[in-house]
Amino acid sequence: VYDSQGRYEEALAYYKETLSILKENIGDRHPNVATTLNNIALVYRNQGRYEEALAYYEEALSIRRESLGDRHPDVAATLNNIAAVYRAQGRYEEASAYYEEALSIFKESLGDRHPYVATTLNNIALVYDSQGRYEEALAYYKEALSIYKESLGDRHPNVASTLHNIAGVYDNQGRYEEALAYYEEALS
Repeated sequence: VYDSQGRYEEALAYYKETLSILKENIGDRHPNVATTLNNIALVYRNQGRYEEALAYYEEALSIRRESLGDRHPDVAATLNNIAAVYRAQGRYEEASAYYEEALSIFKESLGDRHPYVATTLNNIALVYDSQGRYEEALAYYKEALSIYKESLGDRHPNVASTLHNIAGVYDNQGRYEEALAYYEEALS
């Protein structure tokens, strides 16, 4: 709650207290410890404190790999989070590598048409979009859109967000009629 309200220091204090209690009661390498590390990293990421976020995400990733195995969806979720930090820093090659590993794990563990697969495809598209690699971005956005519509329905916010992303690519390419069609669908 504090994090979503922008009350970061209070959020960090509670998460760090939780982390201390968890480590004392269940040990340093438990998956619940990884979840709390992930939450701390998210607060740092929201503050733009990327190096601190990466340190906590990497520790969470290490624990999750050790306790859950390399191909667990929680490992993929943490890989996605690390990639998001790299993307925010403009470190696109690193972001892509982490997103691709997350995508592989999600497909293997949850199936090709799961919403988490769509989210990761969307994230990869964001990297391509940021690099001006518009055709690649469109391919990933459209695949994400297909999965979202199939799994979540046409009226889900993720569908609208992805439609907006596609429209933005067309807009950047000067393909205004196509952009307008996607913007209108996103608003409907």
